[in-house]
Amino acid sequence: LYLIWDLSRLQNHLYQLLEASSIAFVVILVLVFLATYQLKKSFNKPMDELLRTTADFAENGTRAQHAVVFANDEMGKLTESYNAMVDRLVSQHNQLSSAHETLEKRVERRTAQLAAQQTAAESSRKELQLVIDLSLDLLTMINPEGDFIMVSPAVTTVLGYSEEQWMACHWEDLMYTPDRVRNGDANIKAKKYLHAQGGKVVDAERRMRHKEGHWIWMEWSLTLLDDDGVFMVGRNIQERKKREIEIMVAHKAETIARKRAQQIVDISLDMIVTIDASGRFLQVSPASKRMFGYDPKELLGQRFADFVLNDDFDGN
Repeated sequence: LYLIWDLSRLQNHLYQLLEASSIAFVVILVLVFLATYQLKKSFNKPMDELLRTTADFAENGTRAQHAVVFANDEMGKLTESYNAMVDRLVSQHNQLSSAHETLEKRVERRTAQLAAQQTAAESSRKELQLVIDLSLDLLTMINPEGDFIMVSPAVTTVLGYSEEQWMACHWEDLMYTPDRVRNGDANIKAKKYLHAQGGKVVDAERRMRHKEGHWIWMEWSLTLLDDDGVFMVGRNIQERKKREIEIMVAHKAETIARKRAQQIVDISLDMIVTIDASGRFLQVSPASKRMFGYDPKELLGQRFADFVLNDDFDGN
């Protein structure tokens, strides 16, 4: 009886322990379920918020809103980091936009300036071309090798060449040989000559070959350009040279005539004198010494009336 009672007691005790274990297991299972549910809920909501704001930022850019921070946990810190990253991206985007607008404005201003400069340059070019076309002087330009690269229409009037014919010529071939600047037996190039003259020469008189073969006196002004080219302005001075030659010949003829007249005066047996408006001797021939005993130098500046007898002089 004692054994039966003892086994019955043990069996009851085991049943109670099993029942308590079952209840505890069920409670633990419920707690785990609740904890898992709560954890899933606390994780999914911030994650969904992050996914939503990320998609919104990708779609709307700087107009996107911040993600909501639900708790001060790892997800909350991750959300705060995301919001800070969005702020930096928005700030950088704004800076880039401002820089882009500034750059566009500078480009617009520079484009307007270039357009204005181009317009001014085109206007200046047209004015220069008009001056070149209307100039009576010959305007031309040569490169460092001495070949023509530009000429004004006046070349036809001045030297008879068409613009195409002139462009096919060489500068030194058109110049009269004795007028070329030479160093020994070699001709000095125009650019070298200008370098030696400080880059500019004015009133250089040279004879140039006309298309018909004769020579024309030209007065040239030359300027050395930055690229060692030479800009030249030539003027026809043929008529001026003719007048200079005529004056020179006339002066020479007058000099010869004076010398011959003086020779005649010097050898004349008669006294020959020249007096001014006041009656004073300007010139006296050597015959005065022989005829009147006066040396010609003694009479110079004396009054003619002082040597004439009063009875023979009619007048004051």
